[in-house]
Amino acid sequence: MREDHMLTIFVFVASIKILGSIKVPLITFPNMRHFLNTTEEIWTYLTSENTKIECKADEKLYLSRVSIEFLRSYYFRMHKMCYSLVGRFDPKHKDIMRIHSPGTTLRNLVFITNVWTRVVLLSNWNVFSTWMKSFPVQS
Repeated sequence: MREDHMLTIFVFVASIKILGSIKVPLITFPNMRHFLNTTEEIWTYLTSENTKIECKADEKLYLSRVSIEFLRSYYFRMHKMCYSLVGRFDPKHKDIMRIHSPGTTLRNLVFITNVWTRVVLLSNWNVFSTWMKSFPVQS
């Protein structure tokens, strides 16, 4: 009887040891703050904006748990344009960031895939017209 208990305990402990050594990939969820936490500029080539600007570069100035401040640069009619923007991270949805200048919401970035290969940009053109477009991220 005692040998049966010893065998049961041995099998149980061995099972725990084997399961503990197996590396199971964790399910990860998209996180906009982690995506933006880089020292390099983030380049945008395609957006849902109706504009003649072909690409923009965003340089991180300050990153916190709730927001990011960044400098947006682009060329327009042979002149370099730069201005500061603030992105607020949605506390309930880690894959969403709301970009705005002081007092005005310009657009929402919705990050969808967990491998950071696709981004959805939601532009608010006015109160009555909102549309969404999905673009692959260029690497």
